[in-house]
Amino acid sequence: MTQGETVSPKYADAISIVNSTVSRIDRLARETYRIRVVAPGIARRVVPGQFVMIRFTDRDAPLIGRALAVYDVIADRHGLPEAIDLVFVRKGAWTTPMASSPAGTAVSLWGPLGNGFSPRECDTLIMAAGGIGQTPMLLLGREAIGGTNPAAGDRPRGWAGRVLLVYGARSADLLAGLDDFAAAGIELDLCTD
Repeated sequence: MTQGETVSPKYADAISIVNSTVSRIDRLARETYRIRVVAPGIARRVVPGQFVMIRFTDRDAPLIGRALAVYDVIADRHGLPEAIDLVFVRKGAWTTPMASSPAGTAVSLWGPLGNGFSPRECDTLIMAAGGIGQTPMLLLGREAIGGTNPAAGDRPRGWAGRVLLVYGARSADLLAGLDDFAAAGIELDLCTD
């Protein structure tokens, strides 16, 4: 456990509650942003398809945290899970100010939440997503191909011979994370209105 992190005994999976800061924020596509939060307790336990709840630490509005799927797990220089990347579209009371917040913005998050995806051996894993729905697919696709995921622990890797993401959006400038998927070895079939 790190400074600012507590584990809640109220949940069967003992989620971590982390007070941290945004270490970086990047624009991935029009109105789509990726933030990185150092949260080792969450990063080392997350599985593809899980999410976290996140909110500003020093603001009362919005009061309720926002659910964001974990996009990626980032390792430290020793290969240990250290941070998570979250991706969101700027359009609401939390996402609009977050998109223009600087690195160092204080946030609270708790998780990992949800059951995540179950690995199943297959020749081809076809993932389909639209809009911001591609967010949990990077970790899943990388695990299926057998790529690196510092948080994977004892989960099987390399259980699919081929991984394809069929990804659609209203326009090409809204397709987010294409370079990340390509770098992971995930084939892309892109669709726009």
